[in-house]
Amino acid sequence: MKSSEATTFEEVGAGLLSAGWVEIFTLKNGSVCGLQWTPKGEQRGLLLRPIIESFGLAGNAERAKQFTDDCENETASPTADAREVGKLFWLTCLDELAISKDQTPLWVFVRIIKLGDELSTLSLTSPELANRSLVDIVAQHG
Repeated sequence: MKSSEATTFEEVGAGLLSAGWVEIFTLKNGSVCGLQWTPKGEQRGLLLRPIIESFGLAGNAERAKQFTDDCENETASPTADAREVGKLFWLTCLDELAISKDQTPLWVFVRIIKLGDELSTLSLTSPELANRSLVDIVAQHG
């Protein structure tokens, strides 16, 4: 895992904390210290996961960036369909979390949201996780 990506995890985590999406998002020396979603974060994740799946954002880092660029270049119509509303919601969430629209932060965000349920239920005292970082766990599943 590149140190720049680890730094990006910290930045995205800070956004999740400050926006009230998580109560705990802690990386300490690359080790899992905690992740706990708030009801607001759980709700946002439930709404974002179908967008991530529908638009294939989990496929690769470039796709998340291209999708975000496409969203910014569209204007919503008064008769917006569900896909258009999904795109607007995506941009709203990025703005709410102050996530950079660069490729790496978007990719980290997609992977955290996609694995939200799994990450929030990790047993932080599990022997299997004792020497693994949150960054590595997300990378393995991303």
